[in-house]
Amino acid sequence: MGLFNRFKKKKASLTSNSQSPSIGGGASTSKIDKKTTLRPADKKFLRPIEQSAKTLVTKSKLKVDQEKQIVTKQKEEKNKTVQKKEKTYLEEKQAGKILIKPLITEKATNLGQINKYAFVVSRRATRNDIKRAIEEVYHFSPIKINTLNYKGKQIRYGRQSGRTKKWKKAIITLAKGDRIELYEHQ
Repeated sequence: MGLFNRFKKKKASLTSNSQSPSIGGGASTSKIDKKTTLRPADKKFLRPIEQSAKTLVTKSKLKVDQEKQIVTKQKEEKNKTVQKKEKTYLEEKQAGKILIKPLITEKATNLGQINKYAFVVSRRATRNDIKRAIEEVYHFSPIKINTLNYKGKQIRYGRQSGRTKKWKKAIITLAKGDRIELYEHQ
């Protein structure tokens, strides 16, 4: 128990020193309180510490301000990239990626007599994208665009079964007098 008594005596002496006024105007051994009076030499010693603390605070404020500016610049760059991503599918891809190929079947060739043409188009393409692609490639403005989504067909090779790809068909109606040459006549 003698060991613990030593710690109790030290605590008691420290609390009595901090509560009693300092002798000779010097700083006490514990923390510097507002109640203690400091000698001019002590004040000179503490001034550089206070000034360096102030400069540290101002430097840290500058660093925080610089970090805020960097973060705002990064946010602005992200907003610019988000605005770029909002473009339509046609602007991301060229018209050749939207109009995959003309659909050449018996039914599609018969539709050509009434100024309707069938194309296999990208599954992501909208009617507006298809219209812009037709204008870009064939230089005709379509009157009407009908789109159809097809599921893949169920297929089997021996014991293996699966499906063909899904695809999208677009039937484009042109104005009278406009004509797209899909076949080369020989």
